[in-house]
Amino acid sequence: MATSAQMRAWYPELVVEPLIPLCNYEDTARVKFLAGGSSYPQGYVWLRCHPAVEEWMQALAAVMYHHGYDFREPAGGTLSCRKITGGSRTSLHAHGVALDINPSKNRYRGQWLGGLIQWGKDTDMPPEMIDDLKNIRTVEGYRITEWGGDWINIKDPMHFQCSKCTRAQLEQGIDLTQVPGWYDYALWAGLMKEEDMAFLPLKHGDGLEGREFKRSDVAHLQSKLNDVFSEGLVEDGRYGDLTAGVVTMIPGAEPGGRIVTGKMFTTLDKLAAVKAAEPVLAAITQDLMDHLNNHPSGGITLEEALDHTHGTGTGVG
Repeated sequence: MATSAQMRAWYPELVVEPLIPLCNYEDTARVKFLAGGSSYPQGYVWLRCHPAVEEWMQALAAVMYHHGYDFREPAGGTLSCRKITGGSRTSLHAHGVALDINPSKNRYRGQWLGGLIQWGKDTDMPPEMIDDLKNIRTVEGYRITEWGGDWINIKDPMHFQCSKCTRAQLEQGIDLTQVPGWYDYALWAGLMKEEDMAFLPLKHGDGLEGREFKRSDVAHLQSKLNDVFSEGLVEDGRYGDLTAGVVTMIPGAEPGGRIVTGKMFTTLDKLAAVKAAEPVLAAITQDLMDHLNNHPSGGITLEEALDHTHGTGTGVG
């Protein structure tokens, strides 16, 4: 976990003069967050941040959107050109790498006598949302989010910062496939159009590299799965748990259904061809049975006919 001093050194660009402090926020990124109440009747708020942490901020916003937790207080936010509370160094908010959420409901406690945060008293954020925020990871698997509610001597449950990994690790990218609600948030925030949405939350396997998968690809996969397994998937292009569950029914599929390979599409085509042939084979078999049952000898079994065909039976006629 990085210290505040390391964070200041890694993200210095927005702070022009740290002693005053003096900041320049012209070159910042903007991230759309769910918001409500009298302060945000439009239902959203744009918050600025350091460009290097934009994708992490979007992941935070996606999790909040997923849990329906909104900004209600202008006192919260990201950028604030100030020093830390009770100190002489610049706050990480001055550097654009921290987020405060609804301060009156998630109050800062300068002296903490021990014990854990009490849900519903010290914070109005649901614990499941906190877990999801803290579980955001880079594509290399590094956790990113440090929560002020986990601190020992003070508690600052409104506060989140990206100090569990280095800037270099963060800039490798966020694993958005594991961010709850990312798909719906990306549509709501205007980051992508539905027809351009990537093939999420899959990990691509052999035969699929170098291709950009879209929602139509997922719908095509769902159609093939329905043709073979008749599980009644809604062919809406959303790769959720139901689709993943049916993917695990493909011979050779990985547990969890989160990896789809080019070979799987070939396997599905073969299985679909076999299934399509089953009624024809059944009809041929039935015709043969009818013919044998109407034989002058009074009828013989299919097994007897097959034995005769292979030269091991007593003969027919």
